[in-house]
Amino acid sequence: MNKIYIKQLGNKCKKFFSEKTLNDLGKSLKLASRCRQITPYRLGMAFITVLSQHEIKTIADLHRGFNNLFGINIAYKPFHNQLRKKQFPVFMRHMLEHLLNEFAYQSLAFNKGSPFEIFKKILLQDGSSFAVNPKLKDKLPGRFSHYNPAAVELHVALDLYSETPETIILTPDTNAEAQYLPKPEQLEDTLIMGDRGYFKKDYMYRVLQQSSVYCIIKATSAINPNVKKVLIDDKQLKKFSNKKLKDIKEKII
Repeated sequence: MNKIYIKQLGNKCKKFFSEKTLNDLGKSLKLASRCRQITPYRLGMAFITVLSQHEIKTIADLHRGFNNLFGINIAYKPFHNQLRKKQFPVFMRHMLEHLLNEFAYQSLAFNKGSPFEIFKKILLQDGSSFAVNPKLKDKLPGRFSHYNPAAVELHVALDLYSETPETIILTPDTNAEAQYLPKPEQLEDTLIMGDRGYFKKDYMYRVLQQSSVYCIIKATSAINPNVKKVLIDDKQLKKFSNKKLKDIKEKII
């Protein structure tokens, strides 16, 4: 086994874990009552580091990797006794869940200097309709009553940064979508995105009142807002400033 490689990989993993946190976790799971040389932290770090290098055929391979990683000389039997404990797989599961979450966040992070770097969350709001038993039409009316007299809609705000749902709400299909958008007053450093069903002027006004909340919501072609500024290739076209969109649309497209 390459000792240098093992130590390098171990250093990479260490930045995701606190020694105190893993030792406290091991104690709480009763994996270890006292932390001596085979601490929960060392045990967990050794397993992740050695197993990620190549296929392990015997426990002796793990034992040698453990000693190489920490520069110690623990005998085989006490090392094996720790692995036999029923708390050990539970401890490793908690540790791996944390590691996978950290790597997921790292891989989804924006590059340094990206305009999206300012956001802690990027929320995508959308809804999906599902037909249910027609007998429920009085309680769960559908929008398309001829084909689906009873239907529900699932409203989900998905955080694209963590790939996890922020909110999940199930309602009758006839309920308006916009009312289930996340409350901008409760957010910070957040970008909210939605399709045309979520376009509401009063909601966008509430977003504007928050200094660190932004939104990108598709609007209907009928809107005619005031255009404050037009930029093309980072160059401002001042002649189009403070004009109605319909008055300048054909000139800039």
